[in-house]
Amino acid sequence: MTDKAVVIIPALNEENNIGLVVSKALAYSDVIVVSDGSTDNTAEVARQFGAIVVNLKNNIGIDGATFTGLERALNLGYEIGVTLDADGQHDPKFLENMITPIALKQVVMVHGVRPKFPRFSEKIMCFYAKNIYGISDILCGYKAYSLKCVYEPNKLMKMHKSYTSALPWCVADAGLPFVEVQIPISSRPPGDPPRVGGTLMANLRILSALLLLVKFDVMSLFQNPKRFFKNRFSGKKRNKS
Repeated sequence: MTDKAVVIIPALNEENNIGLVVSKALAYSDVIVVSDGSTDNTAEVARQFGAIVVNLKNNIGIDGATFTGLERALNLGYEIGVTLDADGQHDPKFLENMITPIALKQVVMVHGVRPKFPRFSEKIMCFYAKNIYGISDILCGYKAYSLKCVYEPNKLMKMHKSYTSALPWCVADAGLPFVEVQIPISSRPPGDPPRVGGTLMANLRILSALLLLVKFDVMSLFQNPKRFFKNRFSGKKRNKS
């Protein structure tokens, strides 16, 4: 692998899972764990297992925590940032597939694609993104970026609090090259609820993110119609692995 890549893991009260995730990820690259106002020992466990830890005093949400990790990665001189869930649902063995195409300068983003979408709102949003941008699973948290090409010029996207879709939208809007990687998703441990809230709240957040994408697209259309249609409806196909 390359020493220019780092895995970024936003984590909220994941002391039971974070150690194993960090230890597996360290086999491929350095790891930054952003403890998002955790009230348990997430930060301490991550540090013990060898991660660089950013310990936020207050909870700012997965979007803010992820952008915090990306910013730290850029400041530390890393060139590639890979986002990974803290709960063990993303298998770190796919990190090589995520990092290599960017390290070889073939693309600026590698996007994970899950085998299925658990929520109806996810199906709607992913249908939109696939047909407009060519991104099959814009809500998947397992993705890799060239920090210089994607994150650094689009730092202000953090104000929209929609990290999962905001940076991929920037890639698609600019017509930058990316590839997709099929990844399996493991189940969370029994009795360990997801950190995004209940079904209703999660669906509302996803639909809100979809409306934000539509807003971005309308603005892009009026600003530069030629580029808008070229980068969305040109018929270009992205490779999948």
